[in-house]
Formats: sequence, structure tokens, C-alpha cells
Amino acid sequence: MRIAWRCCALGTVALFGLLTAAHAEPLKIAYSDWPGWVAWEIAIQKNRFKEAGVDVQFMWYDYAPSMDAYSTGKADAVCMTNGDALVTGSSGKPSVGILVNDMIVANPGIDFR
Repeated sequence: MRIAWRCCALGTVALFGLLTAAHAEPLKIAYSDWPGWVAWEIAIQKNRFKEAGVDVQFMWYDYAPSMDAYSTGKADAVCMTNGDALVTGSSGKPSVGILVNDMIVANPGIDFR
């Protein structure tokens, strides 16, 4: 499980690296109540980003307002679905997508067939 957090932190570090030249402030990430994104809260509470040396500020929104926060520049990044990223991109705001894949954690001997 610790590897999964390192992967998430690494993805955030990569995004942070892309934005560092333009920002002296923390990286602002908008997120909302979706099971895949609520996991960020665990990393926040366990100080995983601080441990990785990433200066990040997570901002909680309802889903549609989180995309608005990104589109209007209130957030540097947002967690959203691929389809919604196409809609948000239609406004002309340049974006970079970072895909964080899920992983299956199980005990040896479990048959997934």
C-alpha cells in the first residue's frame, strides 16, 4: 500500500514540477466526493506529501464546482473524468493529463479468473 502512495505522490511531484516555474505558492488541487479521489484525504491526513517534499494544498469542492475552480484559475489542477476533461478543455485552457492507475491489492492464492 505504501507503494501506491509513493506512486500518487510521484504523480503529484511530476505535476508540481511542470508548474514550479510559474508558481511560488503551493500546488492547488481541487478534488471532490468520488471514491477514487477521496483517497487523497488519507494521504493528506498521513502527511504523505510533506514526507515526499511536495508543497500542495488540496481544496474540497462539489464535483462541477471543482472543474469550475480549475477553469477559472482558482486551482492549478483538478481530479475529473476523462470525458469531463474534454469539456473543460474546450474553453481553451491548456492542460496536462496525469493518469493514476488503480492497483489490485490481494493475498497470494486468490484466483481472479
